[in-house]
Amino acid sequence: MAKKNRLVVGISGASGVILGIRLLEMLRQIDIETHLIVSPAANATIAQETKWKISDVLALADITYNHADIGAAIASGSFNTQGMAVIPCSIKTLSAIANSYANDLITRAADVTLKEGRPLLLVVRETPLHPGHLHLMSQSAGAGAIIFPPVPAFYANPQSIDDIVDNIVGRVLARLGIENTGYEEWRGMTRCFVDSQIHLSFMLRESLLTNGLLSVSTMTLATTGKNGETHAAPVYFVTDEDIRLYFFSDPESRHG
Repeated sequence: MAKKNRLVVGISGASGVILGIRLLEMLRQIDIETHLIVSPAANATIAQETKWKISDVLALADITYNHADIGAAIASGSFNTQGMAVIPCSIKTLSAIANSYANDLITRAADVTLKEGRPLLLVVRETPLHPGHLHLMSQSAGAGAIIFPPVPAFYANPQSIDDIVDNIVGRVLARLGIENTGYEEWRGMTRCFVDSQIHLSFMLRESLLTNGLLSVSTMTLATTGKNGETHAAPVYFVTDEDIRLYFFSDPESRHG
């Protein structure tokens, strides 16, 4: 058994490498040993999308590996880990994982994670998705992977890109069973919103009662036909205790 909890992290060349970098930053604050593989394409994306030096990204992990080192410790199921996250996960990497094509250390470690029954979380970064992409996701999910597209949680009212990144990464860690403070839990609709709805319902009820609209059972509905002709039809209605209105009319009537 491992003396420490270990998490394997793969960063592929998909857009959104900041998600993987932020994951490593968060994990440095938690008692989890990180084992990192960065693909050659990810090196290029890190330089393109961020101000990070690859050496500084590698320094965030406890142990790093060359992507071609398929003889590394994490390539064996006997090396106990808490699971693996590929963040972000390119469609190319997704395809290799879905088809058990372990041609580099990221895909080999992912395949090992699946065969050992450990959580494998794939932050698939692509849009829009064609049927081939969706098939690969379904195929990977069928093998046991967790498909986790980096979709922002707008209920948290993010104020910056950093807020969005932190929330997504926090939820990734939470899905892997790692407690963290990077994301905001949904705690139900805010009380001020609920109170406003109750107030509006009360005001509507009082208005209907005050104007005597609930003391009658019919109204006249005036409409205009397709050719511009006008006509009117009686409409019957009833209400329930929540002031929901139910309308009834003869289907042969001429009205919209």
